[in-house]
Amino acid sequence: MAARRDGAPAHCQIGGARGEPCADPAEVKPADSWGDTVWGCLTHADETLVNARGAFLATEDGTGLAAYLTARRIRPDEAAVAG
Repeated sequence: MAARRDGAPAHCQIGGARGEPCADPAEVKPADSWGDTVWGCLTHADETLVNARGAFLATEDGTGLAAYLTARRIRPDEAAVAG
């Protein structure tokens, strides 16, 4: 259900090592720092995370980069104290 929220496909997009398709459901979304993403089944996503340098699991929770950057912004009342 959570995977469907972002428009996940019905099946794994990663597939096997020789390019064979995978009929397992797409459950997680590996990504890299360049913004490339792919939906995969747990088995192929795990393989991707181990073998693709810089790959990580993309998530849609509120603790990502946007929340981090928002928390770092100086508020006007704090800037007067810091200056």
